[in-house]
Amino acid sequence: MNLQHLKYFRAVYECKNITKAASRLHISQPAVSSALKELETEFGVPLFERQNRGLAPTEEGIVFYSLACRIMAQCDSAKQVIREVAQHKSQVRVGMAPMVGAIVFPLIYEKLYRTYPEIALEILEDGSCELIKRLEEDRVEMIIVPDGVELKGGLKRKIYETGMVFAISREHPLACRDSLTLEQISTVPLAIYQKGYIQTQNITDLFESHGLPMKVMARVSNYMTVKTLIHCGAFGGFLMREVCEHDKSLRTYEVPELKPTSVYLFWKEDGYLSGAAKGFLKCCRDLSDIN
Repeated sequence: MNLQHLKYFRAVYECKNITKAASRLHISQPAVSSALKELETEFGVPLFERQNRGLAPTEEGIVFYSLACRIMAQCDSAKQVIREVAQHKSQVRVGMAPMVGAIVFPLIYEKLYRTYPEIALEILEDGSCELIKRLEEDRVEMIIVPDGVELKGGLKRKIYETGMVFAISREHPLACRDSLTLEQISTVPLAIYQKGYIQTQNITDLFESHGLPMKVMARVSNYMTVKTLIHCGAFGGFLMREVCEHDKSLRTYEVPELKPTSVYLFWKEDGYLSGAAKGFLKCCRDLSDIN
């Protein structure tokens, strides 16, 4: 078995057809068929079975697809690491949850720029669950996310603590109140993050634990979109305190039932960290010592 076998297998799995896989790979159909046969002979089990609409993976094929993708991602990562070492690139690939990044990243970058001005950053924003997956597949070197996710074989360090508040426009009918109960909040149309974001899961769990409905009217992937919808006057939303504190057009309310949000830096214990990544990690540690 070699990487070419894995590449051919993945193409067949995703195309569900040998002819289409061969076309996608720009090789002959017999070459793909031969590679599959060699894999099945080596494993001693069939990886696909023929159906009316094409090939369907067996249970063994489904498991092998997951493993093959992981192996190929690790090989791609290894190539990238070697290129970076050879070229002495001072670049760090960091994944960040959007709202967390907006609050914590400026604090990190201020220190980073003063100490390591040569370091360039490649930032990927996404939900916490997707970022964990990207870190496991070595597509980023480290991630900064709210507490609530775990990384097998990973290390983490708390670097910041904040809290979520409920925000509405000062023009909203409820803005005249000094405080809002969770029951009152449940009547407000909400703009929240999409599924896969830890903040969304925490808020959903909170409402469910109190037996209250959530009036979700918009799911977004960017906190600025949440703010824009709140400014329209009809929506409410949950935002981190720092995102709202200088916006005089928003009325914010503490939600006692929501626990403080701890922000963590994650990285792989056995993963490769470039010199640039180690510098970034040091700046994050310095931030955690301050906070």
